[in-house]
Parts: sequence; structure tokens; C-alpha cells
Amino acid sequence: MNKDLPEPIKEIFTNLDPLIWKGVWLEILEKLLSHDEMVLIWQNLYEAARSAYSDGTNSAKTDHEINMPFDQFLKWECKGFVAQAIKQKNALNDQRTFNVFMHTYFAKKNMGVGPPELFERVYKILNED
Repeated sequence: MNKDLPEPIKEIFTNLDPLIWKGVWLEILEKLLSHDEMVLIWQNLYEAARSAYSDGTNSAKTDHEINMPFDQFLKWECKGFVAQAIKQKNALNDQRTFNVFMHTYFAKKNMGVGPPELFERVYKILNED
């Protein structure tokens, strides 16, 4: 795990459940957590979640109105990001399809995670040998 990741992200992915995080899932997660260029992406995801949680004009409002604390909401969104990245990688999508899917996924949640280049970088990292 990259030491420069935001602390809340490190906390989410410490002490992983071995029933879920094994094989390809664990390999991809480790890539997403260890690559130096992912630090900026995790920071953007954290900020987008923070903004979505506190902004009453989006779907996140519904989630935390039912007493979901921010740390649980962040955990939910981070694991959702990883699951979607795995799903798209396993679908063998090209970079454009991956990028469109990820932006659409976060747009539906009213979470602006950053410029298109962020997901282009995630795609490249996931597909490095």
C-alpha cells in the first residue's frame, strides 16, 4: 500500500476480508493501492465523496440521511470504485469504454471525481504488465 494515500483510504483497505479479497480481486486492489500515480486518484475520490456526502442535492444525501456516517459512506464508495474497476477490466473494455463507464457511474451518484484523464490513468495502471 502506498504510504502517501489519504489515511481514510488506508484504513478502509487494512485488514481485508480474505473471503472477498483474493485472486484477481486482490491483485487489482493491490495495484490500485500501491501505484504512485493512484495517490491523486484516491485523493480525488476522497474529496468527491466528502463533497457528495455534505451536498444535499445528490444521491449521497439519501444514504447518510438514514444515519450512515461519513466513514461508512466513504468505505462504500471506495469499494464500489474498486468493484467497478475490476468489472470493467474483466470485461476487457478499451480505454474509451472504460473511461465513459467510470464517468457515467460517478455521474449517476453526482460525484465529480475529476477530469477524464484520471480514469484514463486508472485504465493504464490496470492494464500494465
